[in-house]
Amino acid sequence: MGMNFQISDEQLAEINDYFTRFYDYNHWFFRLKTLDIILDNPEKFVNECGDEELKKENIEDYKLSLKTEIFFTFFHTAEALFSLMICVHSSKLPWLSMKLIKFKEICDNIRDTILQEKLSDEDIRFLFFNGIIGKEAERKDIKDSISFIRQYLKRMGKLFLDNKLYLEYKHGLRLITLNSQFKIIPENFGNQVTILTRKGTAHVYLDHTLLSKTGKDEQYKVELVTQSFDYQLYLRLAVINLQLIKNIIETRKQKLKLKPGEKMIVGIFDKHNLDELFKENYAEKFIFRLGRSQVQSNAKK
Repeated sequence: MGMNFQISDEQLAEINDYFTRFYDYNHWFFRLKTLDIILDNPEKFVNECGDEELKKENIEDYKLSLKTEIFFTFFHTAEALFSLMICVHSSKLPWLSMKLIKFKEICDNIRDTILQEKLSDEDIRFLFFNGIIGKEAERKDIKDSISFIRQYLKRMGKLFLDNKLYLEYKHGLRLITLNSQFKIIPENFGNQVTILTRKGTAHVYLDHTLLSKTGKDEQYKVELVTQSFDYQLYLRLAVINLQLIKNIIETRKQKLKLKPGEKMIVGIFDKHNLDELFKENYAEKFIFRLGRSQVQSNAKK
């Protein structure tokens, strides 16, 4: 990233060592594990562990809140993973570089590097199997894991780039989570037969399109967007993101402590099935846009 620091190599090493030893990837493990356990039986959790305030709340609203947290934890882990990858690969002080990197830079790197499959085997080995060398690096499970990681990052990166909802969540919670249902019924049939029904957990947010601009006056079309999500898909992917982050950190942590002849313990990804990981419930997948007839005007002074 072309950054230089006015500190000694010894101080750089101390900061990097501190970051590696204490980077808190377990934050996401505890969050995901807690959300998953509660969602398995939220009624039981509320009855046995909830206080009077929680017991007064609507249980369906509680479930929706837990599901949406899993959805956005996927995006949070993905942002951290891609940020770590960029900064560990290119910076002498990854901790500071992660602080300074722009969200747009992360997205551009995904488009230009991940989706174009420009990560070499050596790049992936350096990031996720750092310190695995010689015969160990030639093991079939390591090579298969590298192949999996390349394809996983490409498919996961495409999902991450569809991040409008993440930004709505991150910047002021500008969305609503609800159980949604819609039907398509032809207008010209007397018996009003439903030809398509979709229902599922969804986010609702406002979208807008600039139609025209005259001087300081801007004319907008406003749409109410309802977009479904399968929280179990995002739970699976968030767990893989967490495991990849753990590999980045733990391999470097172990390198600092290993003695000659000792072997490194690393996470292996050769048994994962990509299609199973990315499987969605298409019966509950939809996006519905309701446009407003009037055009909104925003006059800037």
